[in-house]
Amino acid sequence: TTVGLATLAVFAGGGGLGGEILDQITFKTRVATAGLIAVGLAILFDLLLLTIQRLSAPWKRVQPA
Repeated sequence: TTVGLATLAVFAGGGGLGGEILDQITFKTRVATAGLIAVGLAILFDLLLLTIQRLSAPWKRVQPA
């Protein structure tokens, strides 16, 4: 969620990665690259948080019957 909001912050005057997408809307390669970076960061942070969650709460793992 944070990565998505940071990308859309350009509409509130925040700049960031969304600025690259909005400024170069006709240059398709830059738009695609910036979009892939945003999606990649979102996936990376999601996996990182999932790993931290699993390591910090081992008692919540399902045990085989």
